Amino acid sequence: MLAVLGLLDVPGCFGCVLGYWVFLCVPGCALGYWVFGRAACQIWLTLDVLYCTASIWNLCVIAFDRFTATMYPVWYRVLP
Repeated sequence: MLAVLGLLDVPGCFGCVLGYWVFLCVPGCALGYWVFGRAACQIWLTLDVLYCTASIWNLCVIAFDRFTATMYPVWYRVLP
């Protein structure tokens, strides 16, 4: 279904995320307060922290992988 909608490529995924962001953030920024209730606020904050933390950990793992490949090229094995 996502392939049919064109959401599997980068621009499609970016548009989908941007659409959710505009729907949830713009009313709060325009009005000055969160309009979707306490539960939606907690879910939004939880997912925001989760995604930011996952992104940081992903960068750390990639950096460690590149460090290992550079410092120990014989020991580092590339899987087929």
